[in-house]
Amino acid sequence: MIPRSLISAAAVAVCALPGLSCSSHPPGWRAALSHAPTHPAAGAWVGTWRSRATGHTGILRCVAEPAPGGGAWTLHYRATWAKILRGGYSVDCDVTSPKPGVWEVRGSHDLGRFFGGTFTHTGTVTGDSFHAEYSSSLDSGVMEMTRPAGP
Repeated sequence: MIPRSLISAAAVAVCALPGLSCSSHPPGWRAALSHAPTHPAAGAWVGTWRSRATGHTGILRCVAEPAPGGGAWTLHYRATWAKILRGGYSVDCDVTSPKPGVWEVRGSHDLGRFFGGTFTHTGTVTGDSFHAEYSSSLDSGVMEMTRPAGP
């Protein structure tokens, strides 16, 4: 059995190594704040993430961008944990509307075997609320976000 502390360290590494940055904002954050979203799921989002495996939590910011001309969207995330660590990653997602006013966001990204394999992401946008769940072989959790107040 793998010690929980090793799993926690690996989960932090998953987020930290690919996108370690001094910035607490994902790419496109300031532009997303200064323009009205072009789609109900597009634009800036802010909230928190929480690991089901470890209970760790932190601040989460996201910029959702539709691909020019249609197709997959890119969601750029920036997260904090332990109050001082930050990291970011991007996930290509499909965004569909199963019913009026509800948008489903689904995507995955292969982080490599060392970092937990395939990271999957499933979420729902309803009005100004974005609820998502994530999972990999090392961690799973939830993300709760709303529209930020402004720049």
